[in-house]
Amino acid sequence: SKATVSVLNCWAAMPPRCTAGSTAMLALLAVLSLVSMAALTTRHLDPRIPYTAGGPRHPKFTAGGRRLRNREMHRCMGEVKALVGLGLGDMYRIVDTREGFSMAVYKSDDIVSASLLGTGRWEPQAKARFAHAEAFTARACTEGGCAGHLGVDVGANLGWWTLIGAARGWKMVAVEGSPHNTALLRLSLCLNPSLSNKVVLFNALAGSAPRRCAVIHPAGNYGDGSVQCATPDGVMRNWTAADAASSAAGAGHAEPDLVDMRRLDDLLAAAAVEDPTLPKDVALLKLDIEGSEFDAVEGARGLLSSGRLLTIFSEVWQTMRGGAAEYLALLSRQYALTLCSNATALAQGDYKAFVTSASIHEVCGDLIS
Repeated sequence: SKATVSVLNCWAAMPPRCTAGSTAMLALLAVLSLVSMAALTTRHLDPRIPYTAGGPRHPKFTAGGRRLRNREMHRCMGEVKALVGLGLGDMYRIVDTREGFSMAVYKSDDIVSASLLGTGRWEPQAKARFAHAEAFTARACTEGGCAGHLGVDVGANLGWWTLIGAARGWKMVAVEGSPHNTALLRLSLCLNPSLSNKVVLFNALAGSAPRRCAVIHPAGNYGDGSVQCATPDGVMRNWTAADAASSAAGAGHAEPDLVDMRRLDDLLAAAAVEDPTLPKDVALLKLDIEGSEFDAVEGARGLLSSGRLLTIFSEVWQTMRGGAAEYLALLSRQYALTLCSNATALAQGDYKAFVTSASIHEVCGDLIS
């Protein structure tokens, strides 16, 4: 521009009256030039994205999701290759959620993904449970366990609870049995660098003893899955691919995944090795594993007896393995149990009537001091 040329000429001549003002002007022009180059770079990476100075930290939610942007593709190439290897190359989309983080979800055939694609949200009770756990932990944390918050998300699915917790500053241990869900969650963590160092993720099943089991996916809800560890003859043993294929075919389900089951106590020990900064107390244990919650708790006896598990959020299935009433009786020895939706206290000894009142309940528990 003429102004730029005038400034350059004046600066080159270096008369006293030009020096200070022109130097400041040149600095301003340099900054504006860098901003302009950033705009061009942004447009070059993805011409569909309108440029705004500085760029929004988290793009606005758009129903239906979007594809990976070029810069995300470059940064997360390893996670993308893993999805391709699992046959999910064009079966996922990215949702910029209303909670300020981005998530990789299934394009179709999944209930959780459909909600996120349509509304930008999933289970609204998650934020309330984290807030409750924060308040309770402030009163009940043990010596050495009060620095920060640790959440354990068993049945992490696509990571809604895990990412909600990490976005609140929590450290999270996520346990997810489905390799496909785990791969999508790994991509979500890559898309949110500020959250990824707060999460330790395991592709595993939480259970009472180490074994190899099948995760069988129902038709039309691929992100969900039930766990089968007993063969048709009722024997609890390691499953083979033939066992899993036969069971899935008989029920008309999608091809199952074979996954290692591990005790939750062992998973938490491994997480502490991977991230030594994890808080000692577990402020919130969330259990949502389609009727296998009792088995997972059986593998967490060390955590339960330590007094360092402060609050619980658990699905309770009327038909859950081990018995729903028995499961609640076990938890009630150490936790004051309530119906999560309205905080109604569950009366001791009335669990059988409670569990038969609906097929699935959400039960919350606070450690009894």
